[in-house]
Amino acid sequence: VLMQHGLLTFADDAGASYERHVSIVSACERMIEQRCGARVSLSIAPSDSAANANRRALQIAPILRGLLSLRTGDEDRPHRHCVLEWRGGGELLAILRDPQLREFAVTGPLTGDHPLRTKPWPMIAEVSTGDDEAALRGKIEAAIAAFQQTYGAYVREQGGGVDGGDDLPTIVLVPDAGLFARGMTL
Repeated sequence: VLMQHGLLTFADDAGASYERHVSIVSACERMIEQRCGARVSLSIAPSDSAANANRRALQIAPILRGLLSLRTGDEDRPHRHCVLEWRGGGELLAILRDPQLREFAVTGPLTGDHPLRTKPWPMIAEVSTGDDEAALRGKIEAAIAAFQQTYGAYVREQGGGVDGGDDLPTIVLVPDAGLFARGMTL
């Protein structure tokens, strides 16, 4: 177990490494059950329809994409645009509406390469269903600014600098709209 990164397993091939990883995780689950009893789980309540989430995502995505484009400092090409991937299935929407979302979402990386590819935690954008475009933009800008401040402090605490100036979130969770993942290419 690598401090602040998680469980890493190695073997001669990917299959053996995966089996070793599953074995260690299973042993940890058994120990937790023995010590704590019942499993911890999210309470999944019925969620909005996929159509409502889709409509909401269509409102949010252009705003989010613009705000998550990296600034280049070049007057001719001021932004390096990004691609967004959206997910909004019923179970995901229910999880995003869980009162414990923030607690579960910011508990740290899931795997050793998780913080390298997606940053250590997602950004959670708290928006309301009645928000107009200006209100959405303001709330998303505030969430991005808070993420940047927290992420910058985390990176400095770890002894580094923000890699390539990219202090923007990679994963954005929006209750009632879904999950947005930012990347530079598909």
